[in-house]
Amino acid sequence: MPAWMEKVGTVLKWLVFAVLAIAVIVFLLRGGLRYLANFSQWARDLLAAIRAFFDRLFGRKTEKERIADEPTEPAVPRPRPFSAFSNPFDSDGARRPPAELIRYSFSALEAWAFEHDLARRGDETPIEFAGRLNRELPALGPDAQRLANLYARLAYARAMGLPANSPALLRQFWLTLESVAADVRGAATTLQGAEVAE
Repeated sequence: MPAWMEKVGTVLKWLVFAVLAIAVIVFLLRGGLRYLANFSQWARDLLAAIRAFFDRLFGRKTEKERIADEPTEPAVPRPRPFSAFSNPFDSDGARRPPAELIRYSFSALEAWAFEHDLARRGDETPIEFAGRLNRELPALGPDAQRLANLYARLAYARAMGLPANSPALLRQFWLTLESVAADVRGAATTLQGAEVAE
């Protein structure tokens, strides 16, 4: 074996030992800092600085950047105002297809709920939304629940078809919604009148 290869081998051997020694020192230092971070602020700060250094060194995002990049809860789009909806059974509801009536009625329910601080959350299914309405507003809840079931069936189980009594359920939903909306308007008017009298 030539002499230069022996020298390269010796240098490589010491280089490997140095890398291993550095790795052991870093491992022990990190473990010790993790332990000390439970008791002292300086250890937490030093550990955070080391972590941030290696994150930047290897192109990873720091914890603050990861938090900033995390998606926030999607904003629920504002539906058109409830006043833009009318009871379809007062005009041409009997002639409209049930699927169209279901979508229209559910949109009206979402608009009414939005205006009364009961908006459907981005992570709620139609049935979960109606269940929450049932708990918070029992007068509307059962009919809203039946509407949500029809809406879910229309959206997710088209092969099952819609029940034959769908138009009757929708007509009842609109009667209940109009009644609840009138009660809420009446209560709001009474409350405003009492405030003005004071």
